[in-house]
Amino acid sequence: MSRLILTVGLPRSGKTTWARAQGHPIVNPDSIRLALHGQRFYGPAEPMVWASAKLMVSALFGAGHETVILDATNVSAKRRDDWKSYAPELQIFETSPATCIERAVAIGDAEIVPVIDRMANEWDLARPSAWSPQDAASPGGVGGLRWPGDGTYVIAAEDMRPFTMHEFVKPELKEMAPEKTDDPAWLTKIRAGHAALLEAPDRAVTADDLVWAATARCKCGAGYVYPNFTRSPQGHWFCSASILGTAPAGSEHDCAKPFAFWSIKSDQQPSANGATTRPDK
Repeated sequence: MSRLILTVGLPRSGKTTWARAQGHPIVNPDSIRLALHGQRFYGPAEPMVWASAKLMVSALFGAGHETVILDATNVSAKRRDDWKSYAPELQIFETSPATCIERAVAIGDAEIVPVIDRMANEWDLARPSAWSPQDAASPGGVGGLRWPGDGTYVIAAEDMRPFTMHEFVKPELKEMAPEKTDDPAWLTKIRAGHAALLEAPDRAVTADDLVWAATARCKCGAGYVYPNFTRSPQGHWFCSASILGTAPAGSEHDCAKPFAFWSIKSDQQPSANGATTRPDK
């Protein structure tokens, strides 16, 4: 009888440590990503990552292993449902987001902190008793609304405020590698973004900090935007009303749109012919 165990937990919650101690073969998507393209995450390769994971699980059972562990976060039903044909067991790790973040910072892995926040917001099982009232407050709230996804999010009352430069600028800068470009204009914008963050991290983002879409809008009617120094293919378009804090409580918005998958024209392109979704223009 094949037995598939799915780990369920945030990054740095202890899943891999537990899996390695069980004595069973492990399939780990993070290891597959590193083997495929050498990066922690690269969106276009994700279908191949998960196809490889499924092939490995099937091959391990075919080789005679009775138990296989899929060592992944699996915080959403959508992800867990990919494995329902195996009637998997769930090994749930209730380590709180705060503890996971502390562990990440302690080993110098600050890059994973926004991912922990996002996955805490995506958690759809019973709320762990170890989590504080602030953990995963609202799906798509200030901690999570800016992250890419296929669906929508709803603004909670506590999220009716502008993003600060720290919240909005820093995660986008982490996706960039300015040392890999020879474009002086782009490097100037990148450096300006770093300066803006360092000089006033708690300043609210304003319309002047943004590049606006020429015509594309969120389902709420507000134009899409991104930081005005971003040129990386790993950047994203966001709902301007969410970023600027003008979205009313209870309003529904599209999740962030990665540049790599969404062809949205900015108002700075000559072909926009002066069109803009910026409301004061």
